[in-house]
Amino acid sequence: MNSLKRIVKSRIANIALGIGMILAGIPGTRIGYQMLFGKESPQLNSQQRIEEIISEERAKLEIKPEVNIEANFKTYSRSAKFGENQYCIELAPAATEATLRHEVYHIRANHCDRLSKLPHSLGTAYYFLWAEPRAAYYEWVGSHSKDEKRKQ
Repeated sequence: MNSLKRIVKSRIANIALGIGMILAGIPGTRIGYQMLFGKESPQLNSQQRIEEIISEERAKLEIKPEVNIEANFKTYSRSAKFGENQYCIELAPAATEATLRHEVYHIRANHCDRLSKLPHSLGTAYYFLWAEPRAAYYEWVGSHSKDEKRKQ
């Protein structure tokens, strides 16, 4: 009987681990999202084009004028808050227009604000299970959910 209990516990643990891995893998990575949906987007090739897209996305997402968004090329793509109404978008050398829209959406949906206030482990879960899938969805379809259309 002890042997049976040990086997059952082991199986349950393996199933739980498998479910956890699946759930953690659902959001994937930026590369995974792009490969999965295969959406093509022109590569960014100038600071002027970056500013044009930010301007377009500001209007589309109704981002208030007092929100300052700076963007430049770095080693990988990300967005971050560095002060009150101050945000920075860093773009990988091979970043596309869709990548920039994705990062602007993170700012509009307050993902950067929330992430900066969470402890690391909770922040990681929030990023992969909530913020990243929503920004990826926006990247793919170019719209955002009504519940996140709050004014900045």
